[in-house]
Amino acid sequence: MAMSVEGGAIGEGARRSPWLALLLSLIMPGVGHIYVGYTGRGLAVLGLVIAWPWLFVFLIREGLLPRFWMFAALVAVFLALLLFALIDPVLKARRPRARGLGRYKRWYTCAWALVIGWIASTIPGIVVSRTQASGYFQVPSASMEPTLHAGEVFLADPAYYRDHEPARGEVVIYFNPKHPGVQLIKRIIALAGDRIAVRDGRAIVNGTPVDESFISVGDPGFFLNNMKEEIVPAGHVYVIGDNRANSVDSRSAAEHGPVPLESIVARATEIVFSTEVSRIGRWIGTPGN
Repeated sequence: MAMSVEGGAIGEGARRSPWLALLLSLIMPGVGHIYVGYTGRGLAVLGLVIAWPWLFVFLIREGLLPRFWMFAALVAVFLALLLFALIDPVLKARRPRARGLGRYKRWYTCAWALVIGWIASTIPGIVVSRTQASGYFQVPSASMEPTLHAGEVFLADPAYYRDHEPARGEVVIYFNPKHPGVQLIKRIIALAGDRIAVRDGRAIVNGTPVDESFISVGDPGFFLNNMKEEIVPAGHVYVIGDNRANSVDSRSAAEHGPVPLESIVARATEIVFSTEVSRIGRWIGTPGN
């Protein structure tokens, strides 16, 4: 019996191209299923793919996804969904039958699914970029080496300081008090009311040298590596980069100074991407944990 395509709908028994099914799935997961006639399954996959970035943004902004294993598990689930969305419609395309209502198999159904899918899954990224409140960050410079290398991506908990006070040793993301539009990553060395001095690149808090095995002093004679004692003002913290000779931080009164508590964005937790595989998953939040 001859197969037909009427009114733009795929006739019963018509074969679909596995390559086209794969291409549509690559462009937007779920559309490949719609193309091969599995409309319900395609809409379900499309819905999950659209929902994933919204869920991801919600979890990470609410501090519900601050650890590497949680992040990795969510990414693994999404990758499994993508593999299913790529492989299943290719296999279904080899079957000489169509499923679902004919009007849902027209070419413009696939086109609308593509447009809606792209728009709905892109909005979360735009929201995050405009609010600057994402839960993951890329290291912009070498100022935190050896703790963080330039180019590495790490997780941070933007909800942590809703219930906790800042503590010495925590690595934080914050806005530079002298340049409010610039986000930086440094370590809290002293709190409000503390007496802080720097000698040969090493911090002395309230007259006691701080155990800082995690830092790189560099040139002890670097002008910021020797600072007279000062008192951290109320409502502020004193931050210094771990790469002491290559960091502009609270030691520079003109370019930085102490950081107001309201300028703190999040507490760093773990590395999620690095060119050194052994560093992925490494905890960076506090030196002794």
